[in-house]
Amino acid sequence: MTEDQMRKLLSDKTELIRRLEEKVKVLEKGNEKEALVTFTVHGIPKAQPRVKAFTRGKHSGVYTPAVADDWKTLVALECMRHRPPTPATGYVAVDLTFLLPRPKRPKADLPIGKPDVDNLAKAVLDVMTACGWWRDDSQITSLSVRKVYELPEGGWSGVLVDVELMDLPERQHRARGRGALGLRGEEA
Repeated sequence: MTEDQMRKLLSDKTELIRRLEEKVKVLEKGNEKEALVTFTVHGIPKAQPRVKAFTRGKHSGVYTPAVADDWKTLVALECMRHRPPTPATGYVAVDLTFLLPRPKRPKADLPIGKPDVDNLAKAVLDVMTACGWWRDDSQITSLSVRKVYELPEGGWSGVLVDVELMDLPERQHRARGRGALGLRGEEA
């Protein structure tokens, strides 16, 4: 991706943020409600670290290193400010664009090294789940993740988050909770 393409991407995102930041647009579609939420988190993105195992004498255990805790705290603060009043009950689509600090001499136009996009996304999605954006992260049916360098002149590092939440009608949600058929096999 060229620098002009990155500028265009960021320009498009910036315009979207201007129109949608701190607003929830609710559209009535029959009995369903759809909400689109867009927000940013400023800071240096950190990937979710892997769980580590240890042994001390006859005891062993696991722990998660604290290297991403500061980043996850920043994400949690913004998530709490922008989260919907109740957790989503339907499907969720998430779009994440990570803006990473540009090295003095980048090897390529895009950041092809660490951190991995899947671990960057995991850190953000785990925080959003803990903050009550949805009931369970299995509701995420669409996930788009990108990592790009921040713009050279006055750019910022962080993540742009776009979330589409679909709330299902209560009857449909209850039916999905116990499967397509009722408890005794009759249609819901």
